[in-house]
This record gives sequence, C-alpha cells and structure tokens, in this order.
Amino acid sequence: QEMNQHAIYHIPDIPYAFAEDKNTLKVRLRCATDDIRSAAVVFKDRYDWVTGGERVPMEILSKTGLFTVYEAALRLMRNRYRYYFEITDTCGNRVYYDERGYRADDEAGYEYRAFQFP
Repeated sequence: QEMNQHAIYHIPDIPYAFAEDKNTLKVRLRCATDDIRSAAVVFKDRYDWVTGGERVPMEILSKTGLFTVYEAALRLMRNRYRYYFEITDTCGNRVYYDERGYRADDEAGYEYRAFQFP
C-alpha cells in the first residue's frame, strides 16, 4: 500500500525543529505508524550554494497507534540550516518532502523549496 501522505507533518518550529545546543538542531518528522520503512534528512548551510547536502538517517523517537515520530540531530558550525526529508515507504517507493510538499525525485534546485532554520 502507498504511504499516507496526509499523515506526514513537519514545521520548522518547536516541537518539530529546535536547538539542542550551540551547534545542533533537532528535527522531527511525523508519519503514520507502520507506513514507512525509513526516513532521512538531507541538510546543509542555507547560504552554501556550491556543495551538496549531508544525509542523516532518522531514528524513531516515539510510536503510537496513529503516528510514528522520527528524529535526527543535525550539526553545523554556523547554525544556518536548509533541509528536506527523504521518505521510503514499505514498498520501497521514495518521496522527498520539503516546504512546498512532495516531489518524486531528488532534483537540482531543492534549495529553493527546502525547510530553513532559523
């Protein structure tokens, strides 16, 4: 079955994005329980227009009958984050989730659609 995209949720604000310490940003992603195989976050400095992003696998933070919340810690020296999520469902289909919604491929230009913090 396809993933329930209506259950996927993230905003770049508390409790889904917050500073853990001076150089660490915690990000969380909510999905329907047992709906996805894996989640990762791809991030980089928001003013870096040259290099590609770093991919970090997300871990399950909590799980209920309705939702599973994934979490990852991102680390940059200047705390200027640009990020999006890579979500793989139980059938192996992958989507990318950013501030403008879903896309089917990891195409160039994601910087313009990525979540940003702060």
